[in-house]
Amino acid sequence: MPALHARGRPSEALAEAREAMALLASLGRVEEGEELARLVYARALEAIGDQPSARAAIADARERLLATAARIDDLRRRDGFLQNVSENAQTLELAREWLGAAAIAPAFAGDGRPPA
Repeated sequence: MPALHARGRPSEALAEAREAMALLASLGRVEEGEELARLVYARALEAIGDQPSARAAIADARERLLATAARIDDLRRRDGFLQNVSENAQTLELAREWLGAAAIAPAFAGDGRPPA
C-alpha cells in the first residue's frame, strides 16, 4: 500500500487500504498490523483529497491506539509502544497535525492510568 502511494498511485493505494480495513472489520481484532493499516488508510484518503474522511480515519486510529496503550500497565512499555513503534508515533503526529492540539489532550492521568 505505501509503495503504491509513493509511486503516485493513490487511488490504487486507497483500494488496497480499504481491503485491509474490511479484513480488519471482519476479524475484529488482530495481534499485529492493525495500527499500520489504519495509518495507511488515513494517508490514502488524504492523498486522494478526501480530507474529512482522512481526519475521521486518523481520529479513529488514534482512539484505538490509545485504547490499546491503556491496557499496557508498565509505563515504560506503554511509552515505548506509543513513541518507539513507527506507525504509532506517526499516527499520533498526524492526529496532532490534522486535528489540532485540542485533539491531543493528555490521554492518561498523571498516575499513568487511563482516564475514567
